[in-house]
Amino acid sequence: MLRRTGVKSTVFAAIGAVMLAALGVAPAAAQTSPIPDALITKTTALSPDERGQVEAYVSAALADFLSGDSTRQNRGRERLVNPISADRANVSVAFRQAYSESVVPGLRSALEADDEKLAGAALFVAGQTATQAAWDLLDQHLNDESVTKRMSAAGGAQALLRAVQTNAPAVQPAAISRIVARLDAAYGAEQNAWVADSLSRGLAAAGGISRDGFGAAASDAWARLAITTGNRHKAYRGNGELAAARARMTTLRVLERLNREVLPPVTVEPRIARESAVLGGIALGTIAADALANNIDESTRSELVLTARVAGLVIDLACIRLNREALGASKLADMLENGDDVQFGDAAKRIVLRIPQLDPQIDARRFEEIFK
Repeated sequence: MLRRTGVKSTVFAAIGAVMLAALGVAPAAAQTSPIPDALITKTTALSPDERGQVEAYVSAALADFLSGDSTRQNRGRERLVNPISADRANVSVAFRQAYSESVVPGLRSALEADDEKLAGAALFVAGQTATQAAWDLLDQHLNDESVTKRMSAAGGAQALLRAVQTNAPAVQPAAISRIVARLDAAYGAEQNAWVADSLSRGLAAAGGISRDGFGAAASDAWARLAITTGNRHKAYRGNGELAAARARMTTLRVLERLNREVLPPVTVEPRIARESAVLGGIALGTIAADALANNIDESTRSELVLTARVAGLVIDLACIRLNREALGASKLADMLENGDDVQFGDAAKRIVLRIPQLDPQIDARRFEEIFK
């Protein structure tokens, strides 16, 4: 009787052979030299001979990747990523598109196989490929039943968006705007705290795109990230201790990004400043409500102090960016650190309930419900 691993290896070997045959390369001949840097950085359309060189390289790598043997799979993944790795500078759009045309069909075959490890690796490669066709593969698995595939798809989205920032983008601004909306929808609906955290990092990666023409998508990413993180933060309780801790850390990390990178510039879009203030108020208000209810867990006090401090900084900085006087929220964390929980809770509640006065578009009910 065949062992399961043997059956799986046979299946993947067959898939690999089919892929190679489709590309017109015999498995025995599928050993090629690395793609020259001059081809990877070429900015004009690749010639038929150059495309053939790319296809031969990809075919050889896919033979390993789809072999069913773990050692060969790892080698295949490394070879597939090498020409378009995020560590490379100056990968041209022309090369990336040609490479994508060769590699995406093989990645799709890997995703159709019943192997989550292989699927995760395929989604990793798709993220590094960073084209519209690669995004389509990632998009299809953001709501997969498998947590592993959802996590891998979210991680792939991060890689794709970082590639847009670090290399000539093969995905256009309008498409990035759609990707931002899709990631935000997945982030809002995700039930797994670790996958949600990865999706939030994807939105932050989109927010970090500073290229000309991508400003609207980047701004939308920061605003959506603040809004959805706030909504998720209010709902994190009851999901288990570890999941709740991860959700709180996601909120803290988003607040830190807003405080360090988004709000310091003198010119900040009012929408981003407004939603940053709201997120800071939700985070600070949640801690204040626990303090007033004598519900501060001493094992998490240091974490809550840090969150209160950063949330306060975000609120005050957002006030300034909205041309309003700072509310003094950044001074409150010391009381919580010293164990003056009721004093902290009262002071924080007063400040949080004043946040709607900063902008008429801020709904006071978002804060009032925290203290019910």
